[in-house]
Amino acid sequence: MIGGAPTNNLQISIKLEGGEQQVKAGQPYGLVIRYKNIATNDTFSIYEVNGTIDDSSYSFHVTSPSGKDVSPDTSRFQHPFSGGFRYAPPGQVIEIKFDLSAICRLDEVGVYKITVKKAKIFWLTKNKMFEAVSNPLNVTVVANQ
Repeated sequence: MIGGAPTNNLQISIKLEGGEQQVKAGQPYGLVIRYKNIATNDTFSIYEVNGTIDDSSYSFHVTSPSGKDVSPDTSRFQHPFSGGFRYAPPGQVIEIKFDLSAICRLDEVGVYKITVKKAKIFWLTKNKMFEAVSNPLNVTVVANQ
């Protein structure tokens, strides 16, 4: 899994859940979002909401095969009070599963391009909050027969 450009010594990468390379049109699919701490002396934390699809700190950019922006609007989610912090010391990885199909259907046959941005990431020693962007993921959608 190739990650996005490092931001503050954090690298985010995404892939389809189950290691798949394609999905059937209109069918459920999920992403694995991987946070890798490439720092040598800092720990970061992310707040993980119970029921991850309600987390407004995620935003997705999704482009359909025809070039249309079909990105879901995650800003409409209210910040829930249920969840907890996950920590990654230097060299460690956090993985989160996200059911993107619950908010973004892939109905058009062809290749979609997906990226994810996560806000509200915290460096503990710097008392600093930042956001980071993943690698682009190409998802091939095939006819559902």
